[in-house]
Amino acid sequence: MTYAQNGSNYNYTIHLTNTGTVTLDAFWFAWVPDINFMPTAAFNIGAPAGWTGTSTNNGSLGDGYGIEWLTSSSPLGTGSSADFTFTSATTPTQMAAPSQAYPFYNTTLSYVYQGQPYPGFSPFSTLTVQVVPEPATMASLVAGGLLVLRRRRKA
Repeated sequence: MTYAQNGSNYNYTIHLTNTGTVTLDAFWFAWVPDINFMPTAAFNIGAPAGWTGTSTNNGSLGDGYGIEWLTSSSPLGTGSSADFTFTSATTPTQMAAPSQAYPFYNTTLSYVYQGQPYPGFSPFSTLTVQVVPEPATMASLVAGGLLVLRRRRKA
């Protein structure tokens, strides 16, 4: 997952590759059954063609937020990749840390499903999405680090 700051929010892109042996019809981010992990809701949720995305929350006190992406017409085939996007006030540091609502889970713990996303009704797998800066941000960090190293050598 890459990110770019957008004012007080962050634009996130999850590049998901299906390395399994079945097609994927659902991707539920920051979620395990009945528990959502992000401290703030997602908005501007984008999805590949044929998919829809929805912010989720159980409404219970202390529950966080997740994102459910579903398709009934364009499953992600074996070896295929797709980008899933959203905007959130949740910072990259918060994304990479344990959930504030449920600290024994990583915030980015997620499920993928063949079929509809309900345990016991379709095959599923869990995954933890890794948070990394977008390439332009990473290039700036590397360039800044090189400048610091160069200045230290001259001193």
